Amino acid sequence: MGVGGHFWDMLKPYGHYEGWGFLKNKRVAVDLSYWIVQHETAIKGLARKPHLRLIFFRTINLFSKFGAFPVFVVDGKPSPLKSQARIERFYRASGINLSSLPPVEEGVSVERNGIFKKYVEECVELLELLGMPVLHAIREAEALCAQLNREGHVDACITADSDAFLYGAKCVVKRLTPNSKLALLQCVAFFFSVLVRNQDNA
Repeated sequence: MGVGGHFWDMLKPYGHYEGWGFLKNKRVAVDLSYWIVQHETAIKGLARKPHLRLIFFRTINLFSKFGAFPVFVVDGKPSPLKSQARIERFYRASGINLSSLPPVEEGVSVERNGIFKKYVEECVELLELLGMPVLHAIREAEALCAQLNREGHVDACITADSDAFLYGAKCVVKRLTPNSKLALLQCVAFFFSVLVRNQDNA
């Protein structure tokens, strides 16, 4: 879901760019929904199944160009907080006044739309045919990605959801650019204690 405000800007001092070799022989947890959402702005309209094309080529790039070993993570049932955020996003996009939005009750979740769920199912089927490990999170995928990173099962998380840090992620790859000359990664190595120390000194 991501942290509001200018959280990524706060993390910039702890981030840096890396080249092709950064992920070589490393295990990475990939937030699958993050990649699928990107197809909406990347290649939609240029391919019959743009979400499958994007997942296929990015997975191949992780192996062939970056030398990484990915494990893909799929979102589970959204929490009431995430459901509320999705509804608010829909209201804003529709031009509806947010003051008329009733709060989402505890225990109630709002699933993604049917088209997106179909995209996820098709991508999971493709990844399993490619022999890729796919994990299904109980809640948010970025939370499970962060847990895998925090416990040392993977070396990094690939996600644009900044709340991965709040779940304890140590290294987040926000952007992969395998088609550029430098194939740079935007990697933020973040330690929560640094932020706490900065707040204490404020």
